[in-house]
Amino acid sequence: MASSSADPSTSTISDAQLAAIGDVPVSYRHHQRLVTPLAPQAVGGAVLKWAAVALAHAPLTPELEATARALVASELAAGHFDFPYGMGFVVIHHSEELDFVVVASWRAHQEMWISVYTRDAATNDPFTPAERGTHSPVMCAWELAPAWHERDAWVRYLESDRDVPARRAWLEDQLAGLV
Repeated sequence: MASSSADPSTSTISDAQLAAIGDVPVSYRHHQRLVTPLAPQAVGGAVLKWAAVALAHAPLTPELEATARALVASELAAGHFDFPYGMGFVVIHHSEELDFVVVASWRAHQEMWISVYTRDAATNDPFTPAERGTHSPVMCAWELAPAWHERDAWVRYLESDRDVPARRAWLEDQLAGLV
């Protein structure tokens, strides 16, 4: 979907209204994070693509990856996820304060459903499901990059013959680099 900066509906928003929003603290400096593809995982009848998101100088540890993989396998075995097509992806995000595990499945052909888990990065406590409310967190700016990549990979799959070679192409289509 293309956007237009000449959208006439935006002219009803005044400069005063714009001046009153968007006050991200001046001290915040956005930076890039590294997305690294991880080995896919076949678990519970599903094949999941995995990606790590972290600061380049503080990459994902093997222990964090193992913990996340065990979490996903356990939650899948407990019936907490539904992978009707057997295809999905997981994003592990290691930050200074929190670790996140975002599990996504494709449902109803074009819908991405997610479950988000968090834990304190310093204490390595167990992951717990993110609290859901009427307006709930989904993903941060960095996690959205691999999610958008997976959206595009899924659309390429839907537009394909959806045979085994197309599934292999989907599996091998992974994002790597700074986002």
